[in-house]
Amino acid sequence: MLCPDCNGLPHLTVPGRCVNCSKGTPSISLLLCDACSIQLAECAMCGDTIDVSGALPPLPVKPGTFFVKKNEKDTGGKTSLKPGEELHITLPAQRWGADWSIRDYPWSCLSVKDRGQFTPDPGDWQNGTVTMIFAATSAGTGKIELEQNGRIAWTIDVKVK
Repeated sequence: MLCPDCNGLPHLTVPGRCVNCSKGTPSISLLLCDACSIQLAECAMCGDTIDVSGALPPLPVKPGTFFVKKNEKDTGGKTSLKPGEELHITLPAQRWGADWSIRDYPWSCLSVKDRGQFTPDPGDWQNGTVTMIFAATSAGTGKIELEQNGRIAWTIDVKVK
């Protein structure tokens, strides 16, 4: 995305590379690809802050889908879901920090809808959050274990009834 000042400016038609993710851009004049420009809320050409609120995709939830939100303080807790409901776990993250990953989850009653992508905090492209989404599929119980730097760093007991 381009800021109002850069929109309409001429740029070279030689393909370039995004300085953030190294994916191709349509012009060497563009510092960022569209995805990184939106994620960082920066103009792809000059790097100035831009409003991307209309360009962000909607939450990955179907209208009418009930979901439970959990975050960093909920580690070690419990939650209950019904089949068809979702569990959204949002944890703090850093762009170049340790990635969160799913170590274990009760696959007999949950499925993974989204393993999470880094979302920067407004005005701070280095710090942000990761939201992982699990969908309740059938009755059962178990524990979700998330790890960071190879160690279990967040857990929650889940009951689907």
